[in-house]
Amino acid sequence: MSSDLEKRLADALEARASQVGPEHLSPRGLPAPERRGPARPVWVGLAAAACLAAVGAGVVVPRLLADPDSAAPPAVSRPDVPSDVGRDWTPIDGVRSELDLDGDGESDAVELRGEPDPGYEGRTRLDVDLSGGGTAYGVVDLGSTLTSYSPQGADLDGDGTDEMVLTLDVAETSTRPLVLDLRDGVLVEVEQPLGDRTPLTAGPLQAGVDPDSGLVEQRVTDWWVADGTLRSSVSETAYPALGMSWFVPDPYVAQVVTWRLDGDVLLSRPADDVCVSRLDDERRPCGPGEQDGLPDLTPAAGDLVATGQTADLEGGLPSRVRVVDAGGRDRVLLGAPGEPGSGFERTGTRLRIFTTAPSAVVVDAVTAAYDSDADDRPDGVLVESEVGGISVLAAPDDDPAWLTAGGEVYTTSAASGRVGLGQWVRDGDELVVVPLGTVCLPDDGDVTAAERC
Repeated sequence: MSSDLEKRLADALEARASQVGPEHLSPRGLPAPERRGPARPVWVGLAAAACLAAVGAGVVVPRLLADPDSAAPPAVSRPDVPSDVGRDWTPIDGVRSELDLDGDGESDAVELRGEPDPGYEGRTRLDVDLSGGGTAYGVVDLGSTLTSYSPQGADLDGDGTDEMVLTLDVAETSTRPLVLDLRDGVLVEVEQPLGDRTPLTAGPLQAGVDPDSGLVEQRVTDWWVADGTLRSSVSETAYPALGMSWFVPDPYVAQVVTWRLDGDVLLSRPADDVCVSRLDDERRPCGPGEQDGLPDLTPAAGDLVATGQTADLEGGLPSRVRVVDAGGRDRVLLGAPGEPGSGFERTGTRLRIFTTAPSAVVVDAVTAAYDSDADDRPDGVLVESEVGGISVLAAPDDDPAWLTAGGEVYTTSAASGRVGLGQWVRDGDELVVVPLGTVCLPDDGDVTAAERC
């Protein structure tokens, strides 16, 4: 190499290095959620710190998604080209697609073929008949040949042709996109970003453990293709998860990025936040100052079954309750309609049973909420076991609680003002309170007027 060429290369590298400053760097990893709220643990539940952080007055939630300037420069190496195998593999039926890989304005026909494997864990071949003439192929590992996801198209590099976006299962409850670019008649995988700062996944993202309760908290991640773009989001707040339940509000506020293909690498750019409703299956722009939604807190009608009465409970599994006088104390008979029912009694206590079953507290058994001190508030729940008998799950704390028509039992850490909101959930042989964030109640304590603070 000549000394003149060496000097030119050295000058070029030095010029490139001078363009990189501290503003182009960003810390790695997901920032820990800021903890706000009362000093004592308001709930024996999940993720109190994260839920409070998102709704506390004056709290600024750290931007979780990466800056466009923090992305790595495009890779200079070309992706690996897959071998042309699988022409005789079994076609995968029921998969349709709408994408334009050759940019002629017409949809290209895509056929998927699965590699023979006893466990359906072989590779997948993609054969494309280009509407403008010619063919293309690709070979990828989707983890299973039983896929029901259809390929999607998005022009990620702005060249007028679609890239193919496939859905890859990465866990029991999570997916991520697999992006393929058409290069000289072959569909090749492009490099995917790694790490949690800008997650390109759909599913739960572990956000740590609440130090007070020792319970798990998770953020919600998602990705989708819309209007020819690939986008992803992560919720601003971490939400509690217990067993098979995940207590995500509806709607929830999420930060969004769009993805573009630069060379062989996907790079992200922040976009406007969205408010996501999983009940309505929609993503929409958030209103000014909009926060996570609240559940319906309206108390159920205060009908209770007292001594000498019988009633069929509303909600949950079909059930009937009777309260009979057993020599100066109440005996509660609880079971399916038409059956004698299992009995429970408590010496010296008059029990009244709510006619609405706490079906969101105990979801897999006949259950009833009881009031033992005549204040028209639930003091615990009764659960009929599969082998007969009644288990008593007492209230987890003394905070004010109420039962809704939907079978939920909610609590607040105080009767009015800025309070912690929680929800009763059965956890094994006890009740716990799952934290749902902070709300503000009016002076009269009307829970139907609760608002995020």
